[in-house]
Amino acid sequence: PLVHLFALDIPSGDNLVIVTDLHPNVLRRTSLSETEGAVMYIGPDSISLVHHFEAGIKKFKANGGWPQSGGCNVLDLCTGSGIQALATMAMLRDTNSSSVVADVNDRALRFARFNAKLNGFGNRLRTCQVNLLDESDRKRLQAEKYDIVLANPPFIPTPPSRSDRPALLVRKGGDDSGKGCYSSGSDQNRSQMQTYGLFSSGGVDGEDCLRSVIELAPHLLNDGGILAIVSEFMNPSSEDEQNQNCALQKICQWWGSNSGVGMFFSNELPVSAKIYAERRAISNDLEEAALWLTHLKDMNIKEVSPGLLFIIAQKGGENDNKNLLLSHRIVPKSD
Repeated sequence: PLVHLFALDIPSGDNLVIVTDLHPNVLRRTSLSETEGAVMYIGPDSISLVHHFEAGIKKFKANGGWPQSGGCNVLDLCTGSGIQALATMAMLRDTNSSSVVADVNDRALRFARFNAKLNGFGNRLRTCQVNLLDESDRKRLQAEKYDIVLANPPFIPTPPSRSDRPALLVRKGGDDSGKGCYSSGSDQNRSQMQTYGLFSSGGVDGEDCLRSVIELAPHLLNDGGILAIVSEFMNPSSEDEQNQNCALQKICQWWGSNSGVGMFFSNELPVSAKIYAERRAISNDLEEAALWLTHLKDMNIKEVSPGLLFIIAQKGGENDNKNLLLSHRIVPKSD
């Protein structure tokens, strides 16, 4: 299939060229292997993390997170095209730094290797095929420690009948928790509807990969290391942050009994479940929108917001309470 060649300006003043798959609306006109999904196109969330993480790198250095021997070890989970790892290495401006990029999709890893060579990082990037929902793969990741962990995980809370075959296979046939309210549907019916794949489907609640990343991060990061995530967050509202279904509470729960301090950013005006369902239905099909809305209600999702999450791991010292001190900042609506 055809691919997208994307020129990326990053805050350090460098320029990267990233090759990846086209937007799904274009890509659906071509064909891919049934066992491989499309790789994430360069969208606003990808660019957002690149641009906002520059401040995170400055804080990382100021807090002493920079390795004394030089050379940061970077891990990019759900890497897709490798854009986050490559942009971070460019911003670090340290030829001793290196990256491991991980993804469940071998097509993504091939793109990441190609992009590393294209931008002069070929000998500083390693790839690792990892399913974040597989316990043995999660343990394998923990064999190494990192100074920076990045992630742009799939986040759409997808009814199983609207997940494509590769996304369902990763989840061993779809939802097995009893929470999903729809059957996976026949392949014939699936081909006639808008489906979501490896880079977009976050499982029935939109949080399976996000949850895995945050649970893993304390065991992957060195002391003072930083976690940086861009995603959509379910129920981000600050009005009831003691509610266990609130994004802030869930993030702290997933981080577990590990010291850390962080900042969570979400929009002032999150999208209601109704509007979100209409957007995900793509067309003006009222029946399709109703299916999505019923699913969101079953998942207890009332509203959704894009957001950024930054956490600095602390193995001791300032925060001895063995928990995450997480602040929530609301980003005002822009004119």
